[in-house]
Amino acid sequence: WTRYMGAASHEKLFPITEDRKVSVRMVLLPPGKYYQGNPGKGAIVTLTRPLWVGKYEVTQHQFASVMGKNPSHFKQEGKNTEVWPVDMVSYLDAKAFCEKASKNTDARFRLPTEAEWEYACRAGTNGPFSGSSITSIPNDDTAYSEHLAQIAWFSENSNNAPHAGGEKDANAFGLLDMHGNLWEWCLDHVELNKQNMLKSRIPGAVDPFVTEGRWRSLRGGSFNVGFNRCRAAYRGANDPGVKR
Repeated sequence: WTRYMGAASHEKLFPITEDRKVSVRMVLLPPGKYYQGNPGKGAIVTLTRPLWVGKYEVTQHQFASVMGKNPSHFKQEGKNTEVWPVDMVSYLDAKAFCEKASKNTDARFRLPTEAEWEYACRAGTNGPFSGSSITSIPNDDTAYSEHLAQIAWFSENSNNAPHAGGEKDANAFGLLDMHGNLWEWCLDHVELNKQNMLKSRIPGAVDPFVTEGRWRSLRGGSFNVGFNRCRAAYRGANDPGVKR
């Protein structure tokens, strides 16, 4: 699809600072369809536009280079800042980072919508995790945990701390740490009430984006939650000012 869309490569470095010395590596995803949500309860979602997505979670070095500080609780030093994901970042912080990087470079960086995130995470699969189908993993906790341990840092293998990006297997798109390590903010709004959160999903939609509700969505799980909250279909949510 890279050749079809006229791109030289499916991966590219995009500068994020004014001096062009700090970049993010991004992967080109084609338009497509995927099965959103849990098997038997989801719907086909269509994305009509190609999309560049960060190959890794944003690092402490990248965030500090753009925003002028490293807010992380799990703060690293030296070269480690270039591979360790930044934590203690709110939705508002993440949005400001994207806006500042855009201003620095005349590009257009933003957070993904939930639909874009799940499409990127699943990478053509329909099971609970990247690389799994609804029939490839036995429906039991041990099998889920064993599969997830190959692609993610979560409560059973993380030693209660995030890890350097890219230490686990990539998905079929070449994206890393889509499951576990740190929660990832998305653009979509969600309601405080869980029932309304469920209703706010848009089944069978084209380029869906939820605009009602004060909270913002969180996807992918993290180093300190179990396998169930790291599923591709799982949605977390929090106030946009809460730092994760």
